[in-house]
Order: sequence, then C-alpha cells, then structure tokens
Amino acid sequence: DFKEINDLITNKKSAIIVGEPGSGKTGMLNKLTLSYLSHASEELTNNNDGFIYLPIYIQATSLDNISSVDELRSKIPIEVREHVITNALLVDALDELPSAKRLEVLDKARHFVEEMSCALIVTSRNIRCLHDIDYGFEKYEIQPFNLSQALTMMTKLFKDDPNKLSIMSTMSKELYNQIQFVPLSLLLLIELVED
Repeated sequence: DFKEINDLITNKKSAIIVGEPGSGKTGMLNKLTLSYLSHASEELTNNNDGFIYLPIYIQATSLDNISSVDELRSKIPIEVREHVITNALLVDALDELPSAKRLEVLDKARHFVEEMSCALIVTSRNIRCLHDIDYGFEKYEIQPFNLSQALTMMTKLFKDDPNKLSIMSTMSKELYNQIQFVPLSLLLLIELVED
C-alpha cells in the first residue's frame, strides 16, 4: 500500500519489504520514485525558490561502492541538487549482494539515512539474514494475489472486452494451483491472451 510507504517516508522510518521474484518490489520502488519526481517537477515549475522532497533510488550492489553521503547525493543532477531535500533512501535488491556484504550495506545505508535525516526502504527476496535484523526496521511482505483478487483485477482491466475477460478468467482458474499469481506472472498471462 503506497499510503503506508508514504507514511514511513514522512515519519522517517526504516522498512524492509520482502517478496518472491516478480512480486512487485522493484516496481513499487520505481512507481514511488516516479510519483515523487512528478510532484517535484510540478514544484520546480511553479516555485523555483522552494525545496523539493525526493528519494534517492539505488541498487544495493551500487550502494556497496559508494563511500559517503556526498557521493550518494552527487547522483542528483547538479541543476536541482541545491533545491532537493532527500526524504528517503530506496535500496533495491539487497539479496543480489553476496551474503557477506548484505549486513555491511544495510549498516552503510542506516548511517547514510541518519546523516541525511530521512527514511530507509529496502527491498529483498526473503533471505535468512533478514530474519536476524531487529534494529528499527519494520518488515513487510508482498504476498501473491489470491484467485479472487486476480479475478477482480482482470474484471477491471477487461471490463470493455468480455471475450478477453472470459479467457483470462478461465485460464486463471486453471493455472491458479500451478503458478504463483504475482504481478509478473499475471502480466505474462495478459500478454498471452492479448496475442
């Protein structure tokens, strides 16, 4: 839920969001970042003298190679950097780091957000080291859709095309016990029907 994530950012909290591959972790961070960029663009257009709030989105593997907040903030275009207040550090794909590096990068991220006084949102597959983390992280898990949720979404997507809706419903009911209904698998199913 974006409202919960926005509340975490507003309240400068730290959270780890876990989910299976294709569950929408990266997509959620991308959509959140685009939402802030869209709002910031409006703010810059309407009020050049004010500050804008933007997250810094970075892959965990890239964060591993950054040594300071100044280096991290250098990723913000110089033309707007003086107007930007970083409201969140969004670290994607912690699980893609070697296991020996994961806690080190999490500690680095925690240090950076303390220095920037902002929120920290981390995504990862559900890996063992995440179960041992206690220091101030709220934990969320993205679950696959149940059949009812998937059918409701398809009804909304295909409300103007009853033929496609019928095919999608039939295929979903047949496949539900064979695959997890995460956003990626549903997108692939939609692609198959549309082709």
